[in-house]
Amino acid sequence: MSPKSNTTPDAAQATGGPQDPFGVRAPTSPHGSRLRLWIVILSGLLLTGLCLAQQHPLELLSRSLVNVDASPDTQQLQWLKSGQYAELDRYYSELQRRFERGELTDSQLYGEFRKLYQDDPANARYFDQWVRSYPSSYAARVAQGAYYYRMGWAVRGAAFIQQTSPLRLYLMESYLGKARDILQRSLPLTPHPYLSSLQLLNIAMMNGTPQEARHWLDVGTALDPNASLVRFRYLVTLEPRWGGSLDQMRAFVEECEQERVAPETLARLKLNLVQEEIYATAGSASVERRIALFNDLVSEAGAAGADPPPMALAGLARIYWDQHRRAEADRLLAQIHPAQVDDAWTLEQMGYVYVKEQRMAEGWQVLLKAAQLGDAWSQFAIGKTLINGCVDIHLAPNRAEGLRWMKRAAEQGDAEAIAYLAHEQ
Repeated sequence: MSPKSNTTPDAAQATGGPQDPFGVRAPTSPHGSRLRLWIVILSGLLLTGLCLAQQHPLELLSRSLVNVDASPDTQQLQWLKSGQYAELDRYYSELQRRFERGELTDSQLYGEFRKLYQDDPANARYFDQWVRSYPSSYAARVAQGAYYYRMGWAVRGAAFIQQTSPLRLYLMESYLGKARDILQRSLPLTPHPYLSSLQLLNIAMMNGTPQEARHWLDVGTALDPNASLVRFRYLVTLEPRWGGSLDQMRAFVEECEQERVAPETLARLKLNLVQEEIYATAGSASVERRIALFNDLVSEAGAAGADPPPMALAGLARIYWDQHRRAEADRLLAQIHPAQVDDAWTLEQMGYVYVKEQRMAEGWQVLLKAAQLGDAWSQFAIGKTLINGCVDIHLAPNRAEGLRWMKRAAEQGDAEAIAYLAHEQ
């Protein structure tokens, strides 16, 4: 494994055009004609499936595309799947009333509804039955809408748009369409449909317009002036990877500061802003500027009551190694638990230092995880290691598998992978 020479952000963050990160709605999508053909085919499959299996139509097509979490069901999911809708509705309707009385924060309310989250196509029937049993229940409707929104993410997958099948895109739009309709119909069912505004903002970010996103932010903050979740989510819609810019993010944080939002909320917003600036400028900022950004990240995390972010620790470790300050780099890396890191950029920085220090076993683990998360250089490093083998980790050469990783890196534009494959030919 050879370390990368320059710091680059996670390539998997940039997944589409400036106004449509997924490229689903863009008229120039290369999948347009194929998608129309698939829709015709899918219509026939849906009818056949309904007649033969009597199952939910989206479930038939989604089952093989979603990896269902195998962890034990929560009590709330047990109520849902066993048809105890009276108990379920009583529980969540009371939580909604407590939120409206100011006894719960938006984060606490959302956390309770998260106990129903399980990305399983089979669960559609249970949410549908809950709504049929309690058609006037706000809790039932917003839970159903959140389920369909999450299924839109689940069926789409994490691959780049060019590597995402028309079937996945079709199912994503189908789930999101159902979610949008359900959540819109939930709005009049309670005086404070805050969670509906949050989920509709999520949908607007994924498959909508900036104007829609701003509308649902305004709705959410009007319903709950102290709301944190809609503000956090809206800031994400302004990230460069979603068609926004750092200037737009800064302006929104300043807007929140002028509104005198809660200090912990403001600190979290600033934390997210600094983190995004690190992503956006990682390849161009000076060493001094990167150190300042990482230190800002640690400072803002402390203000928000959080531990030092692994991104800041790994980024500083990378810089310190390059400055021949190994002891400081090792001290920072020792504070990170790799199993708890799911950010490809952070894992790549860690892997770089580990490989430089000849800690090959640790380097292999984090770079493999980063490669699986879509980081292009990590895919190159994993590919090259597989092709050559590595005695230190008892890894025998596997040229075919190595070339597969190398091609995945080249498809994302990694210069080293492209040069390697060109030389091989």
